Parts: sequence; C-alpha cells; structure tokens
Amino acid sequence: MRPRKSLGNCETRFRLPSQGNRVTMRALIIVSEAPPVQSGVAKSVEELATGLRARGHDVEVVSSADAPSFRRDEFRLSLLAVKFPGLAKRLRQFDVVNVHGPSPSISDLHLALLRLIPRSKRPRVVYTHHFTMDLSPPWTNPLTQLYDRAHRWLASWTADRVIVTTDSYRELVSAYTERANVHVVPWGVDHRRFHARNRIERSPGEPLRVLYLGQLRQYKGPDIALAAIGGQQDLFLTLAGGGPMADGLESTAAAEGWNNVAIVGRVSDAELPALFASHDVVVLPSTTAKEAFGIVLLEGMASGCVPVATDLPGLCDIAGLSGTVVPVEDPQALQAALLEYANNPIRWAEQSVESIEVASKFDWSRTVDEYEALLEW
Repeated sequence: MRPRKSLGNCETRFRLPSQGNRVTMRALIIVSEAPPVQSGVAKSVEELATGLRARGHDVEVVSSADAPSFRRDEFRLSLLAVKFPGLAKRLRQFDVVNVHGPSPSISDLHLALLRLIPRSKRPRVVYTHHFTMDLSPPWTNPLTQLYDRAHRWLASWTADRVIVTTDSYRELVSAYTERANVHVVPWGVDHRRFHARNRIERSPGEPLRVLYLGQLRQYKGPDIALAAIGGQQDLFLTLAGGGPMADGLESTAAAEGWNNVAIVGRVSDAELPALFASHDVVVLPSTTAKEAFGIVLLEGMASGCVPVATDLPGLCDIAGLSGTVVPVEDPQALQAALLEYANNPIRWAEQSVESIEVASKFDWSRTVDEYEALLEW
C-alpha cells in the first residue's frame, strides 16, 4: 500500500490496540444516545457495551431515553441530570464511569457533578470525546465554541483518562490536558457483515455509483453531494437516510430533472451490506466539526468502496488513509474528485483494494480490547 501524504493538519496515524489481562469490572456508561436511536454515537456505545458484557463485565448504560428531553433541529436538552442524586447513591457499586460527549445537559452536568464528589468516594472517571460542538445558525458559533472549550476543560479537570477516536482529535483535546492522558481508540467495523466478497462490479460505461448514507441534516452535507453530482451523467448518487431535508432534496432533484439521483429514504440495518456492495464510492461531505468519526466510511471501505470526505477532524483521518479528502462546503471540489474516479477506473480499483486492506485493521473486538485495558487500569 503506497504511503499517504499528510493532509493539512490532519495526520493519518493509528496505533493498533494491544491485548491485556481481563478482570471483571462494573462499569457505568453515560451517553446522550443509545439504541434504538440510530446514530454514530449510539452505534459505538452499543458495540462497546455488548463487547464488554461478552467479556464478563457488568455494564449499565444510562442515556437521554431515561429522562424527558427537548429537541429542536440540532439543539437538544435533556433532564437526565436530575436523576444524578439517585445515581450518586449507587456510585460505589461501579468501578468506573465512562462519560461520552460532548452533549449539553448530559455529559457536561454529569462531569461537573462527578467532580463535586471527593476522589476517594467516587469510581474512576473516563471521558470519551466524540466530536466538536458546531451548530447552526452561524450566529451561534461563538457560543458553541465557548461551550466546546469549557467542556473539554471540564473533562480534563474531572476525568482520570480521556479517550478520542483519531489523532486529529487528540491534538484538539491535548490543548486542555496532559497529552499522555489522552488515548486514541478508533471505532471499528463488523467484518462478518461488511466485506467485499459480494461486491457487484460496475459494468463498462456505467456511471460511478456514489453512496451517501446517513441522516439528511444540514451538517451532514447531503445538499453538497446533490449539488456536486446532480446532472453529471458519469456519476450516479444514492441518498439513503431520513431527516428534515428529505423533502427539499427530492424537490430540488425533481425541479432540475436530474435522472442520476435516487433518494431511497431510510434503509434497515439488514439492507446495509447489499447497499454498500452495489456502490463504488462512499461519500461524507459534512459541513461542520459536529461530524464525528464516520463509521459509515469504514463500513463502506470494508465493502470495497473508496471513501471521499471533507477535511474535518476524524473524517480526514479515515478518508485520507485510502481515499480522497476535499475542502468543506465545496461541491466543485467534490465533483472533481468523483469525476477523477469515474474517468480513471485503474486509480479507483487500486484505492478500492487499499480501502479493504485499511478497513481490515479496524475491528470492534480490538476497540473493546483497548477500552477494557483503559477502563480497568
């Protein structure tokens, strides 16, 4: 596999997790979203909790589903913290508390409340940092930036250890805590489900098949994908997912008369392997740093898709390993990158093989192994 050059400030380096001695522990995970919610955060916590339980550990997950909450577009508030007094009475039952964030009114308040408990009377605290707060509209940026910095400082002040998913996030978080205290543990992929053995190869003369899979929300950039691909006869776009932008995207495609776009709506978990197998590129044109690791990129790579994503923390680490990273909110650059693959099948084939090889190094069992060692220390 040929080496990849550094992409701006984003370094594409990963350390593979190591095996360690396993000791049964009692762990509490506090997170904003957990199944049946469908999101990257919920998916990663589900894999983590399931994997730890399979190793004999006692894991309890507390999420926003356990308390009333309010949501408007990307803004969410939860009353989960009001249950903390009852939870605090049970803290001695746990060996470690793993708080996932940032999540306003959940991760911040629980970290602050844990900090109020003397260290000798509370379990170990490990904080997992998923993404950077970056909400719309633009006038909120100073507030979200202030919140994000305060949250990272609170996490470094409270947590005994901090976990991030990529090196670019380690650089961001290390500005607020000791670098040695920040550990990189990437998420994984289920290779039993996502693999290239069942790929449906593209026929000669057929357009490059591009898959967008995710929520149809502004920060995910489905409109960027549509603007880049709509009307380009060498490209075909499948938009899979649901969300508030669905109707608008359908209206735009219909008004423009684009026949190279399919908006298929939400797909079931069982349908995902076949969906990846019938596409050549998986694209994630997210527009803000709220986008996290991009598990969908890994699942596509394991299936033989080449990843194309925007130059944001987390995404650039993954896509840069075997695919292409493009500037944020630049449909022309995205279009050019995709047309390069459409017109250069040899390059696409080489990077498809590289993507499969890279994805083979990311596995949920390795993620759980590393978490197990960091939570047990």
